[in-house]
Amino acid sequence: MRHKLLSLERMGDRAIPSFQEETFGKWGREEEESFSQKRRRMAALLQEGIQKELTQRQKDCFRKYYFQKQSQEEIARELGITVPTVSRHLKKARSRLQQIARYGDF
Repeated sequence: MRHKLLSLERMGDRAIPSFQEETFGKWGREEEESFSQKRRRMAALLQEGIQKELTQRQKDCFRKYYFQKQSQEEIARELGITVPTVSRHLKKARSRLQQIARYGDF
């Protein structure tokens, strides 16, 4: 299962379309900019978290799975580890990044 929770780069203007249509139609320009600023801040916070808070193996698995869209099986084969190990690395990386996001007021 792909986890789209942390996929901010791919969100673009399509992020939660019904939310945007319903909300931005009611919001003024200032609120829309505030939402965009928060999204950019979250993306920067996650990028910094990936660089500074994850182990090298977690970074490798995370980048290959979310940004290069490789399957867990492909990652396991490429890194010479088992699929459950890839799954554990992804789970720990997501957990750590969620903690960072929580402390960043998101």
